[in-house]
Amino acid sequence: MPNSPAAREAAIERAKRPSEDAYLKAQINQSARVLIDFVTENRATDAFEFPFSHSYPRNCCESVSMIFSYLLEDKYALPDVTIIRGTKPRLHEHHFWVRAAGSLYDLTAQQFPGRLPILGVERHALFASFPEHRAIHEHGFVDREEVLALHRAGVIPF
Repeated sequence: MPNSPAAREAAIERAKRPSEDAYLKAQINQSARVLIDFVTENRATDAFEFPFSHSYPRNCCESVSMIFSYLLEDKYALPDVTIIRGTKPRLHEHHFWVRAAGSLYDLTAQQFPGRLPILGVERHALFASFPEHRAIHEHGFVDREEVLALHRAGVIPF
């Protein structure tokens, strides 16, 4: 029955979903920009030392992806945050980015010529240039508890 109360309620919920998704994506994008500003300034201030923090955005894509993923999980309670390692097998090159809430984020893409950070996209040519993709589940490179403690203390804005 298309006019039943349950069908109407389901239609209303479906209509709300795109605006909720767009709002969440906008919030995540804003949080990403704030974190990018912080890690950029952090090169000089050393408020938070993490692997390759002094060379952001170069050589720290794994570290920054971990920091971003920890903060996403904590602030937005997202169940599907994944760090992706892209590989160019012939060159033995790797690059890391984050998939969250159905979108892709690369806060260090600007290390590549002509690129800006990548925020909230479904796909991107940069990611395609690393043809092998693998989800990374080991997160010991950057201490999660330290990141969250510094965020809660106001050191790492998000």
